[in-house]
Amino acid sequence: MTLIGYDIVNGALKTNVMSKFISLKDWSERGKGESVTDVTQQLMDFGATQVRDAAVMAFVPPSIPGLSSTGGFELYIESRASADYRKLSAVVGQFVAKANQDPRLAGVQTAFSANSPQIRVEIDRDKAAI
Repeated sequence: MTLIGYDIVNGALKTNVMSKFISLKDWSERGKGESVTDVTQQLMDFGATQVRDAAVMAFVPPSIPGLSSTGGFELYIESRASADYRKLSAVVGQFVAKANQDPRLAGVQTAFSANSPQIRVEIDRDKAAI
């Protein structure tokens, strides 16, 4: 299944994104190098070496929302004190760095980025109607 214009990672509509769900062969038909982890790594390697003008991310979605297929979890950090996304980004970065120091956790990451361009456009509707 392919979703054009939908960012599955961030749950947002974007014109420059495609999300694709790939079904693998049945367990009984797979050989060595055909596990979910192997195929995911092959796709990441392909994206890193063969695709120049795009970022390719391949991952195994959790089988249960909020609980990964490897016994992990997901969480959300919400700023209730301010709407300053730069401060929130700093807090998220500190949290991820600290979490990655814990030997019980592996691959802690975030999809949040404060580096996305922020554009404000004010349209004079009267002039635009002419």
